Amino acid sequence: MNIQLTPRPNYPLPPPGLTVVLPMPNPMPAGSVLKLFKIDTLTGNLVAAKDVFGNDVSGTVDAGGLSATFTGIASLSTVVGLIPQPLNATLTAGGSTTIRAGASFVVRTSASDIIATNGPWRYVLDWGDGTSFVSTLVSLPTPARPITRGKVYGAPGTYTIRLTITGKNGNSDTKTLVITVTP
Repeated sequence: MNIQLTPRPNYPLPPPGLTVVLPMPNPMPAGSVLKLFKIDTLTGNLVAAKDVFGNDVSGTVDAGGLSATFTGIASLSTVVGLIPQPLNATLTAGGSTTIRAGASFVVRTSASDIIATNGPWRYVLDWGDGTSFVSTLVSLPTPARPITRGKVYGAPGTYTIRLTITGKNGNSDTKTLVITVTP
C-alpha cells in the first residue's frame, strides 16, 4: 500500500501527527493490535513506522474488523505491512492512581494472544519498588476474568508498575502504570 501526501509536508510531523485509517485485506477481530511497518528509504529494509514521540506505531482494528486506525504518525512512506501484534497485555488501576502510604493499591491485568499455541506465558508484575509477582500462566486472563493483585506501599514516592507477559515463542508485551504514594 502506498500513501503519499501532496504537497509533501516536512517530516517528521509535530504532535499530534497524522491519524490514518487503513483497510484490512482480511477481516480481523475488532480491538486486535497491529504494528505499522514501512520501507526505510536509505537502507531498503523493513522498519517499524514511528510516531511523533519516536515510538513504534501501533493501531487498533476497528469495529467490524475491516479497517484499522493508527494515530500520531510522524511521517509516511511506502507502507508494506500491517503485522498483528500477537500478544497484547492490559494493565489498569483498580481505583485512583494516587494513594496514601500504607494503603492498598490494586491492579487488574488481562491479555490476549492471537497465537493460541503460544502458552504457557510468563507473567511478571514489577511493582516499581524492587518487588514483583512472577507466575507461569497456562491460560491468559481476560477482561471478564482478570488477574487482580494488590500491593501496600510503605514509603511516599512515584512508582512505575510494569507488567510483562511473554509467550513461549519469545514474543512479549509490556504495559506500565505510574502511581503516586503520598505521606
